[in-house]
Amino acid sequence: MLLKLSKVVLIFHLINLSLSQTSTCRNNDGNVYKAPTQTTGKIIHAGAVGSWANGQAAFTDRQGHSFAKTLEHVVGNDPTIKFLVYNNVPPGIPNVKTKSNSKGVIIISTTAGSAAAWVVHTIPGFPTAKTPYAWPASETARGHLLICLTISKSQINAIAASLLLVQPVIHYNDIPETETAGMPYLKKLAEGQTPIIPPFTSRRSIRTQNPAAPVTVHIYSKSESSKYEIYKKVIVKALKKTIKVWSRRDNKLKGDCRVPERHVRLLQSPGVINGHNTNLEADDTNWAVSDPGSVICHVDKPYFKNQSKEPAMAICIENNDIFTRFNEIAAQNECSPGPHRLFSAIFEPFHHMLLVVFLLPQARSKDDENDLNEPVTDVASENCEMEQNANVLNEELDRHVEQEQKPIQIVMLVQIEREKLKSGLYVEYTAEMKFRVNEE
Repeated sequence: MLLKLSKVVLIFHLINLSLSQTSTCRNNDGNVYKAPTQTTGKIIHAGAVGSWANGQAAFTDRQGHSFAKTLEHVVGNDPTIKFLVYNNVPPGIPNVKTKSNSKGVIIISTTAGSAAAWVVHTIPGFPTAKTPYAWPASETARGHLLICLTISKSQINAIAASLLLVQPVIHYNDIPETETAGMPYLKKLAEGQTPIIPPFTSRRSIRTQNPAAPVTVHIYSKSESSKYEIYKKVIVKALKKTIKVWSRRDNKLKGDCRVPERHVRLLQSPGVINGHNTNLEADDTNWAVSDPGSVICHVDKPYFKNQSKEPAMAICIENNDIFTRFNEIAAQNECSPGPHRLFSAIFEPFHHMLLVVFLLPQARSKDDENDLNEPVTDVASENCEMEQNANVLNEELDRHVEQEQKPIQIVMLVQIEREKLKSGLYVEYTAEMKFRVNEE
């Protein structure tokens, strides 16, 4: 489905990793940020010390900047460079129906011993394969992100396995079968296959090809068959840390500023990055930083409640230099806990005391390496207030269950009374909540 373009200013978050004369990136890891009304970007990459550097050319130019350099062999014609392009809004193909929001390019060289590159971005309808570079003028009103990672060819299969769950729309692929031998997931991805059996979530890690200082990148993906919410039930559970999220959001999926540890804190708009103003309304990027830690994640879905029913992917880069720049943005725009934080701080020790009474030790599960299992309790309700209360209990249980000492089993009993008012709406009341441990 074609995106509706709003007449607002542009924010860019771009990775300054661009292609040289091979299929690799200019740098192995980095970032470029373009703020509203600016035609050039601010640049940072892994290993850089200090603040953002200035970009050298406007993104509308055909050369001299990260976008053009990164994609020079995608929009050009080099017989030794082969690539696969995916975009939920493919160029020249209107009204494509898909729940995917992933956009990117996998680039390889047929030259023996060469590396590869994985480009991830947020621009609809871009780039057009084998067509001269042309920045879409309609997207100047929006904020976008481009990431380019130099990797070994052996890691492409892991990337393809992650992409397979999010069902990307592949609109160009000329990678020959001779290059995909031993890459079953890439073959399935190129053929448009869809996984129909579990697992419906995936955690995979790759490393950039830099012998001196490789950067670890974690890829978290979920299919639409998984009902997980990507931010809290996937990223937070995997990192085991609070994340601070910069993303457009609806009024249904809430953040939580009250209690530290493993929560989602929504960053506020506007903000300032090294002299450039930013705002959420103009930005199509969705990113999060860990708290504490050194992880910056790009997520392909905004912080909307309905993304729990859609495929989604997060690319999380573990690097202090890149993390620090984005964390500076987050530090300026954190929400204020207010009186709720004080209230929570008073009662939080008692929550722990209550739960410890019911926790019994058990050996670690064989499934512990994949910590994306269903939560211990799952209380669903159409009533927003009640759902929030149930989520607080779930969060407390999740923190204890994921520790070394796990309970045998925790069952939450919830008795609900429903009353139908004259308006025809149901009002739900919580009659009783209690925990018990089943010993078997």
